Amino acid sequence: MAAASKRWGAPARVVGMQTVASLGAAAVALSWGAPQAWAALLGGVAAVAPNAYFCWATSRRWATSRPIASGRQAALREAGGTLGHWGVKMALAIALLIVAIGVLKVGSLGFFAGYGVALLAQLAAPLAARPPGAHRELAARTRGGRRRREAGAASGAENAP
Repeated sequence: MAAASKRWGAPARVVGMQTVASLGAAAVALSWGAPQAWAALLGGVAAVAPNAYFCWATSRRWATSRPIASGRQAALREAGGTLGHWGVKMALAIALLIVAIGVLKVGSLGFFAGYGVALLAQLAAPLAARPPGAHRELAARTRGGRRRREAGAASGAENAP
């Protein structure tokens, strides 16, 4: 996970946190019985697998043989690629939901508990994935900038560009 986290950054940490949350949900669902734990695990897989694909697809580097375009063409290519990967992610999510519920006939309580916990972990992960002390550093920069502006205004100095 460490090498993947360096290469993929925050998206890999989010997927990792989703995986841990899904395994935790399956462990809790084990108290409801083995079939519900299996259903919770499948619910977690149905939420984590599409996000893992999207993380991988959007984080990999473009092939070096592709000519580098600039401006509008590059922006359209990047947006189209991201939109295409998002479409594959949604199709994968729908397919996994259909397979789990329609084909495997898993228990709905455990399945949606695992699925919901994984999606909630995705929402909470950016807050937990920040580097330690990031909020203090941001606050110090903000306070320092405000103090400089106030000191400049108090001394009558004009802000020259």
